[in-house]
Amino acid sequence: MAPYCITNVSPDVGGEEGALILFTSPTLIGTHIELIPVGMNEAQVKGAVCERDLPQGVSFAAVYPRLRQGIYSIEGSEQRVTITSGHVTTLDYLEDCCRIYYHPSSTSVLAQGG
Repeated sequence: MAPYCITNVSPDVGGEEGALILFTSPTLIGTHIELIPVGMNEAQVKGAVCERDLPQGVSFAAVYPRLRQGIYSIEGSEQRVTITSGHVTTLDYLEDCCRIYYHPSSTSVLAQGG
């Protein structure tokens, strides 16, 4: 059974929390992707990959609106992502590519990750 998708999720950042938008290919729609905290006493967090309508068009992503700052491993991948408090991080979850963008305001800074 496909997970229920809430498509109008808004990141809730501030304090010691940030957010992650994990963009995927359409082949992952309907699946869950877990984030596994590294070196933190936090529970794993599941996100459902859903079709999302954006002003630029349709995308496919799992949204994690409130994550404690720190490093997370991504289930089914060798990727890790660092969540920074007060920031929305977007990550492309692709087979051979990993690009991380931090969105602290209306400007973006590109950082290479892997």
